[in-house]
Amino acid sequence: MAHVHTRALSGVINVDGDDYEWSLRREARHSKTGHGMAIAIKLVGAKREAVLDFPMPKPIDGAAREWSWKWLRPKITDDILTNGIRGAIAAGWRPTSRGKTETFSVDKDGN
Repeated sequence: MAHVHTRALSGVINVDGDDYEWSLRREARHSKTGHGMAIAIKLVGAKREAVLDFPMPKPIDGAAREWSWKWLRPKITDDILTNGIRGAIAAGWRPTSRGKTETFSVDKDGN
């Protein structure tokens, strides 16, 4: 079973033999556009970041839409981080290259 980061808002994870730093960049925010959680990742020792942009969590059944999102803080698991990092690399992110931060839209599972 994957370790669930319930309180941690940053950390280090090993993916395919490399260590990556991650940190919560943005909590999910209820708005007309519905911004989801965003996690910044970078290779330890490198400067270039990528941001994994998650969708807005679905409201709890039976709860008022404007209040339910507050109680749905998405869990950040090792599997979600691993999927997101692998996906960003497959989409063209090069963690050791120079350049601007890139943003990658992912689903709730980091794919």
